[in-house]
Amino acid sequence: MAESLLTCKYSGCHDGKDGEPKQYGVCPICLVRKPWKEQGCCFEHYEGYQNEIAISRNEIVPYPDYIDQMIKDEVITEDMLDDILVGN
Repeated sequence: MAESLLTCKYSGCHDGKDGEPKQYGVCPICLVRKPWKEQGCCFEHYEGYQNEIAISRNEIVPYPDYIDQMIKDEVITEDMLDDILVGN
């Protein structure tokens, strides 16, 4: 089976060549076993990307523990925290 070449969708990913988002190969069976690989080069970047989607839709972020990393990755700023919805 041929691998698909994917690009990490997390805007804070700079793990690729020259600081660009990482490109990585994924085989079809890997996508079945780890469907998150379709969106992120690692599970942490998948979490960040899912949070980005939720923030853009003004929905509750599914991975609130990843917010600090998103600030470090300069995806969001601390000024935005009051507008980000976090579940109880």
